[in-house]
Amino acid sequence: MRVTIKDIAKATGVSSSTVSLVLNGKDHRISEKTRRLVIRTANAMNYQPNQLAVGLITRRTNTIGVVIPDVSNGFFSELVKGAEHAACASGYNIILCNTDDRAERDNEALRLLLGRDVDGVALVLSSESTGKLGKECLQLLSMAQKPVVLMDRSFVGQKISSVMVDHMQGGYTATRYLIQNGHVYIGCITGPIRLHTALMRYNGYRSAMQESGLPLDADLVAHGDYRFEDGERYGRRLIEKGATAIFACNDMMAYGVLKAASSMGLSVPEDVSVIGFDNIPFSELTNPPLTTMNQHAIRIGEMAMEKLIRLIRSDSEPQEGVRLTPELVVRRSVKRKVE
Repeated sequence: MRVTIKDIAKATGVSSSTVSLVLNGKDHRISEKTRRLVIRTANAMNYQPNQLAVGLITRRTNTIGVVIPDVSNGFFSELVKGAEHAACASGYNIILCNTDDRAERDNEALRLLLGRDVDGVALVLSSESTGKLGKECLQLLSMAQKPVVLMDRSFVGQKISSVMVDHMQGGYTATRYLIQNGHVYIGCITGPIRLHTALMRYNGYRSAMQESGLPLDADLVAHGDYRFEDGERYGRRLIEKGATAIFACNDMMAYGVLKAASSMGLSVPEDVSVIGFDNIPFSELTNPPLTTMNQHAIRIGEMAMEKLIRLIRSDSEPQEGVRLTPELVVRRSVKRKVE
């Protein structure tokens, strides 16, 4: 049978109200000796609070919804890892939803989570959820009066808390590194340009090229969708167009470029240099290990969840964006171009 507060009170010889205050963290007027006795006894008796009853009293469920577009993408897996770590550290559980990067699934996921009465949502909108579709998702949360924090996303014109890296700086740094290694014909495989963060990475590429006086050749730019298949398809095309180096705007597409080069009988980095963006764990295991931009995915997840929990517990948290600086991780997929 479930151990109750009354059972603990009987075992310790203190009142039920005192036990309740200790177990609910409201024990600032209770002696340290009594507090330790109650906690020790509760643990020994394997006390488990009735979360349904607690939720009815506090109007909270201690659950948080996490929505991501692609669970098979290592970056989002790392994001969830960080978010879950921070949630557990604060006594929350998460419910994870994967949308397959489709806008209609964003709304389905949010309705499911609201039906479970989650206390808040950490959200990565799908690449389709821009403009009107994105606003509909956010309005759904606003109407339900649920706090929300965006991860790796921003919504221009909306005062919504978000945590992400400086994507334009990341695109600039990656391209600048290729230029510093003597490359002139630098291809770029972008993410979905309808996504603001993908556009910023591409703008970083453009900025570095223009600053160095290098031509922006439309034949050396391909607009992908952050998937392995796009990297393979467009990597082959850019190499055939004369690119000696390729900036793939995420690691999954960079893996596709590595495969394309191999299938063409070319060697990376001897024949073509490749740089990615994400630094997901598998990137140090590719052949050759991938040079990439570290997005600090786990840290983004942790910071977003910490910010969300502060919003849940207090309305005083400012609605603002946090921008982290991406870090260049040099491995062996880029080689200096010697004329």
